[in-house]
Amino acid sequence: MSQWYKNGSPLTYTVQKSVQTYYEGKEYRFAKWVLPDGNKQYENNLTWIITSPGKVNAIYDTYYRLKIFTPYGAKIEGENWYKAGETAQWSVHSPIDQPSTNLLGNMGLLKLKPIPSAGTIKMDSPKEYTIEWHEDYRGFLGTIAPPVIGTLIAALIIYLIKRWVNKDHKQSLS
Repeated sequence: MSQWYKNGSPLTYTVQKSVQTYYEGKEYRFAKWVLPDGNKQYENNLTWIITSPGKVNAIYDTYYRLKIFTPYGAKIEGENWYKAGETAQWSVHSPIDQPSTNLLGNMGLLKLKPIPSAGTIKMDSPKEYTIEWHEDYRGFLGTIAPPVIGTLIAALIIYLIKRWVNKDHKQSLS
């Protein structure tokens, strides 16, 4: 819009709050009006009493979308729109243990974990992440190791007691 206006007359104009682009995951959002007298207005509906000549500029900020994909029913946090240059924090939490698809997983011994499960990223373009799930052998060993170690220690103690009893028994016979 380019016109002549009388000093002291009102200028009203409305611009869109957001403008979609041709690029998926990128949009422009209205930030402020910059007026010729140096003042700023932060509503997309401009109302200004003309006090000086010059340009009225509508300023838009660039926003990028962060999308996170996962093959499991995980809780995703941080998937959103971010202003260009901001740092996005995201995380993926599984509300239930995801069993592995092999024999140990079917027995409930081997679980899947999201890798990575959280992170931060500077939003300088639209971002898409697919979370990979890897078998958590440490969890499996943590589940099975204590009973196995306990059984081995008990067997060793029983063996040592039997050997000591047999040694004492042999010495008493001599």
